[in-house]
Amino acid sequence: MTGRPAKTETRKEATKKRQRRRDVSLGDFKQRMTVPQEVKAWATENNKVLRWINDARAKIAYAQANDWDFVKYKGGEVGEVEQPADLGAMYSMIVGRDTTGQDIRAYLMCKERDWYEEDQTEKQKEVDEIDKAINAGTAHKQSQEGQYVKDIKYEPKGRLRP
Repeated sequence: MTGRPAKTETRKEATKKRQRRRDVSLGDFKQRMTVPQEVKAWATENNKVLRWINDARAKIAYAQANDWDFVKYKGGEVGEVEQPADLGAMYSMIVGRDTTGQDIRAYLMCKERDWYEEDQTEKQKEVDEIDKAINAGTAHKQSQEGQYVKDIKYEPKGRLRP
């Protein structure tokens, strides 16, 4: 209701009927690429890992070739689609613009958790090999100016994300 309340209702009653449309103050922190709780619950129940993947420079094709599937979320129903006929039906959001001014869209994709963990283990092996070569002073096949040598200690700060 806008304007002054009718004489039959008090201001308190008129104020009660109004509902705020926003859930967070404009100045408050809110993550922009959030995933709905229903989708998170579905991923947990189905042992999936979720990732936002930009539709730029063939990243979607690369992701699909590496076992990532699209997440479909419409009307509270959640599912996965390997090869969608219509990308517009997949859960996505605009994340920026390319150099031509076209929108860049990120799609929510999922992967089996055990496959994801296997892939991360393989990536970590490569990182460990590089760390080992740096510590041994053999990061390059030939001696190069400024490379790490045996009397310099290199300690990596952490591991890849789990």
